[in-house]
Amino acid sequence: MRVLIVQSSANSGLVSGETIAILNDIESLKTFCDVKYLNLKIESQGLKGLLSRFLGLFWSFQSYSKVREAITDFNPDIIHFHTTIPYSSLSVFFAASYSKIPIVISLHNARWVCVEGGLFRNETYCEKCVKGNRIQGAIHGCSKNVFVSLLNYLNLIFFDHLFVKKNKIQKLIAVSDFVKNTHVKAGFNKNLITVRNNGLKINLERVLMPYSDRVGIVYAGRVSVAKGAKVLKYLMANLNCPIHIIGNGPELDELKLFCESLSLEKVIFYGSVSNDRTISIMSEAKVCVIPSQCGDSFPTSAIEALSVGTPIVVSNLGGLPDIISASKAGFVVPHNDNRAFCETVKKLYEDNDLGVQLGINGLKYANENLNFSSTGKALFDIYKSAC
Repeated sequence: MRVLIVQSSANSGLVSGETIAILNDIESLKTFCDVKYLNLKIESQGLKGLLSRFLGLFWSFQSYSKVREAITDFNPDIIHFHTTIPYSSLSVFFAASYSKIPIVISLHNARWVCVEGGLFRNETYCEKCVKGNRIQGAIHGCSKNVFVSLLNYLNLIFFDHLFVKKNKIQKLIAVSDFVKNTHVKAGFNKNLITVRNNGLKINLERVLMPYSDRVGIVYAGRVSVAKGAKVLKYLMANLNCPIHIIGNGPELDELKLFCESLSLEKVIFYGSVSNDRTISIMSEAKVCVIPSQCGDSFPTSAIEALSVGTPIVVSNLGGLPDIISASKAGFVVPHNDNRAFCETVKKLYEDNDLGVQLGINGLKYANENLNFSSTGKALFDIYKSAC
């Protein structure tokens, strides 16, 4: 079987969790099929970037041509799409449909239900468009502003009517039960959606440091309010241990200024680093925190932490509680209770025996359920079903 994997993303130079998941997919599929990876990079800076993103909400001639060219050169049996809106428009689906090639789409988030993509509005979790009319996201301007939100909304409607309801999509692959349930609540056919968790390369040699020798807590991801920047600020002010912050984002400068104002030398900012370096830092920390205020589906940082025996403390939103329930490798805390989050981290940090046990649970779960052999076979089976 020949599989064309297509991703659209901003040409920002940063590696997202989605990109890591896709690269892991490609690695896991090597023993099952031939794979070609097409990453449609859209400029993110300057006038060209603005124009590219704007056209990506209507019709991207460039993306359409590149997908058609890849189909001609590679002659795939199936095309697997990842993020399209707001970078490549629905044009890429027309390119695949024109060639009558089966299409599967990964649902990494709630993008086809929520114009913002992360079920987040007014700095808090929001399900209004899941349970009601999706036009609300456009009315409230949840994606940058009302105009852009309206265009995103129209894309959701066109996608639903032109592709989903006309059976031009063979399978939707949800990365977690939460993502599937969100789409089913919004009216998607549950029989069209298959849950398949993202996998990762399990390397037990990465777990080099005994838990009792570890120091500090770690956060890895986009530094934004949606991902819990305000919770991180509270932890910085109230925890007496090293705090490692990996990643960039709109709130990064604000957190740095906050640390400077209080002379918090215990907080170390790494910015954007390689995936291997991220996992290395995680393997030396006692706790990984994921204080998301949005509908995080199946964060890469969570499963990477589990793969190196680092317990996690997460908010009670999105797919995070499901990860804790399945792995028994951490704690779930109400997303709007900073004090409870801090106290839970303290409790875990100070109890080595508990940390060791939760770390072992995480390692076991990751090794048994998220290894390349299991996740690659599951994805290949979905492809066979779609064909």
